[in-house]
Amino acid sequence: MSEKLPVTPIGPVALIKPLEVKETTPGGIQLPDQLLQKIQGKGTILAFGSGLENQTIKWDDNSTSTVKVGQMVVMKPHSGYEVLHEGLSEVGTTKWETYLIIRLTDIIAVQPNAS
Repeated sequence: MSEKLPVTPIGPVALIKPLEVKETTPGGIQLPDQLLQKIQGKGTILAFGSGLENQTIKWDDNSTSTVKVGQMVVMKPHSGYEVLHEGLSEVGTTKWETYLIIRLTDIIAVQPNAS
């Protein structure tokens, strides 16, 4: 991965960049909290604790699923730990980026890539 990660995950976890959600539409309409909560449960996998590009999740019923770095995933509500990282915006001002560290078993779905 070419971009520097804000933290290096360890153990059976994934580092996720949450989907950025705007609370209002470009026309100024306020989005309802219920819709925002649904959108906030999505993010892109940046890294795994193992350092691998692919990770297999083992479920209680002995089935498995494989997820990959770069995939958009859906997570359980309120899962993981939030990490704030200080960076710079395009104009040179401080910009805080939000990341999540979640257990692999908190990933509940993979969103297909748009073609």
